[in-house]
Amino acid sequence: DFDGLMIESHCRPQDALTDSSQQLTPEGLLELANNLVLRRPACVKGLPLQQLEAYRRHIDEIDRNILHFLAKRMEIVKSIGELKKENNITILQIRRWTNIYKDRMKRGLELGIEPDFLRSLLELVHRKSIELQQKILNQDNNT
Repeated sequence: DFDGLMIESHCRPQDALTDSSQQLTPEGLLELANNLVLRRPACVKGLPLQQLEAYRRHIDEIDRNILHFLAKRMEIVKSIGELKKENNITILQIRRWTNIYKDRMKRGLELGIEPDFLRSLLELVHRKSIELQQKILNQDNNT
């Protein structure tokens, strides 16, 4: 939680001796102040803290499940990497990735997940899966 703002203002930001790119003109500072929305901290008495805490506990449980499933997925990726190594199969199976990507994007969008977030998540998980398989395939057979 934060209890304040740190703002630098200068009549001519380009002439400021330090951090000129961070300086606001007095007019810019006035605009910022006029558009500032002050919100109450969650600890203010009388706010629906019980409901907030219930939501947070639910999110914590979901996060634990996400981590569990990611770990389980990576274990399966390791098994796939071992199988590919034993059978001299290329890591990237483009047709499989294309099908997965299209299916997960479709399902995620149907669930209301924001497309850019979903795309980034899928690509990150795929990239890490590829990296893990590359690590397995590049291991010396004697180790």
